[in-house]
Amino acid sequence: GRYNKDGPQREAKEPLLLRAEIAIEANDGAVARIGTDGTWRTAGGPVVFSHIFAGEDFDARRCREPWDRPGFDDGAWEAARIAQGPAASLAPQTWPPFGALERFAPVSVKEPAPGVFLYSFAQNSSAQLRVELSGGKPGDKVSFRCGEHKNAGDRLFGAYVVGCDLVSDGAPLVHQWVFFYLGMQFVEVSGAVPEGHANPANLPVIRSLDLVHVRTALPEAGSFRCSSELFNRTHRLVDWAVRSNMSHVLTDCPHREKLGWLECAYLLAPAFQYRYDCREWFAKIAR
Repeated sequence: GRYNKDGPQREAKEPLLLRAEIAIEANDGAVARIGTDGTWRTAGGPVVFSHIFAGEDFDARRCREPWDRPGFDDGAWEAARIAQGPAASLAPQTWPPFGALERFAPVSVKEPAPGVFLYSFAQNSSAQLRVELSGGKPGDKVSFRCGEHKNAGDRLFGAYVVGCDLVSDGAPLVHQWVFFYLGMQFVEVSGAVPEGHANPANLPVIRSLDLVHVRTALPEAGSFRCSSELFNRTHRLVDWAVRSNMSHVLTDCPHREKLGWLECAYLLAPAFQYRYDCREWFAKIAR
């Protein structure tokens, strides 16, 4: 029921900051540590828009290759500014990391309208889009609309459909969302064609398009199986809803609000413990 996601409770009050220490281990076992300081340099990258609710746009023309290789000339980059850090003290993370756990290939690809292709996946999950493109020309824009529901005409519908754009630089590209994820099962693509499809306009070609399921990697602590296939299927349905809300905190849904309402944690904590080892995760949420 929202027209936008603006509001003081959802806006950062300060510029984004980075404090990092990189440990580099050599072949002989020696370890060098590099920390953020005034010698670091910065430049804008290819992620031109990213919002936890509104999607993520990527412009491959802004890739600064090979910035991560020795000898790269960073003379045009800006010097990083030293900022006042937060007053709180840093503590090591005690709960499992957030990351990629599974990858799903499409089970079908249809063209419900000229130039519009619907990729369907077997599992609805909290996921990031991963696409491999080739061909096309610099500046070609490929648009992705992602959601949980489709109608009888194989078009997306429902309360929440998110659009994301990718601008090609004409070179082969493999890209996966960097910061954004979404609860979804269907992806509608325009501005590109699946591999093997007629391509008279010489659009970018989609060589692969997968969903990468992401969540906090809580270890399994138990399982459920019984003689009733209905109960087994119900358990799998509920379990996927649980997995898709294992974000940095327990969220209420992976597609719209993505908020850590405390009543979700309070009501579900006992049930969670039968299936996952979530002690450190819930301790973090409670803190």
